[in-house]
Amino acid sequence: MRFRAIISIGLAVAFPVGSMVGIQSGNFNLGWLSFPDVLISLALLHGLKSDTEHWIFLGGFTLTLALTLMNPELGALFPSLIFLLISRYFQRSLTPPQKPLITQMARHVRGQDAPFSQAALSYTLGLTRVWWLFFVFLGLIQVLLVIFTQSNWAWMMGNTLAPALIFLFLVLEPVYRRHRLPNEPQHSLRHFFSRLSEADWKRME
Repeated sequence: MRFRAIISIGLAVAFPVGSMVGIQSGNFNLGWLSFPDVLISLALLHGLKSDTEHWIFLGGFTLTLALTLMNPELGALFPSLIFLLISRYFQRSLTPPQKPLITQMARHVRGQDAPFSQAALSYTLGLTRVWWLFFVFLGLIQVLLVIFTQSNWAWMMGNTLAPALIFLFLVLEPVYRRHRLPNEPQHSLRHFFSRLSEADWKRME
């Protein structure tokens, strides 16, 4: 588990950094940047296959792939598709009879039989909404960068700055949570992701 985590983190850091160096040097084929984004998009689409809007996102994926094949610079639209797909996971969990995704995650991290206060329910509901809107924002910003700026800026946002913002959010949110819910059990990010890796994600829908 630790070895796989180290490899995953190493690839997550090396790929965007190496990509940006290659872009700046002018010796990098932008088409290669789309490859991992295509795989991530397909995985996310598979998770939404029972969703009523699956075909809309599948159409978006097909259009983005076609545009990328015609012009590799337009592959920078793939991060936008990924952000919007992830936002859909959060948004649909806010629709009854579903339970907010962050609430489900928190229950799994604590244990299904652990007490869960009304304050914690309200907080996780609000946090699910924040993540939903955050990913919508990232997706829309990515589209605007592709349309109105050079491709270098769009790729930098999609593959470097946006992941950095997401990581920053993950780091700062527990600090705010400790201030907002001082009497609730607190867990480290390591414990949080360790517990989530054991979760049955098919039930978190």
